[in-house]
Amino acid sequence: MPGKKILIILIFILLFGGLYYFREKIYVTYVDVILDNRYHGVACENLPSLSDVDKVLRNKENLVNRIKSIRPDEDENHSYISVDVNEPCANKGEIMIRYPSHDDRVKIEIILKDDSFDGIPYNLINN
Repeated sequence: MPGKKILIILIFILLFGGLYYFREKIYVTYVDVILDNRYHGVACENLPSLSDVDKVLRNKENLVNRIKSIRPDEDENHSYISVDVNEPCANKGEIMIRYPSHDDRVKIEIILKDDSFDGIPYNLINN
């Protein structure tokens, strides 16, 4: 019997040790697959300035319009897909793209494969 208890304890340690070791990968997979979001993962100190993000977003108006045209607005007061500047850290920025469904995300990723925001990090968020 003592050998069986030791075996159970070892399995328990290996199982939870493995979960702890792979926790980041598990979390990223959960966010991507279950929540249908994609975060860029760039640290605050490496994000561009807000003014740089604003400038790129203005210069990429055609790209923004292509993304928004995936799901046209039914009325002028509501946008199904939004592309905005976000300030996660003081004076540092990123682009936040919000969309209502996984199909929209796939279409957005296809567009961004051909064109991008000149290296500005962006998040894809399923509302």
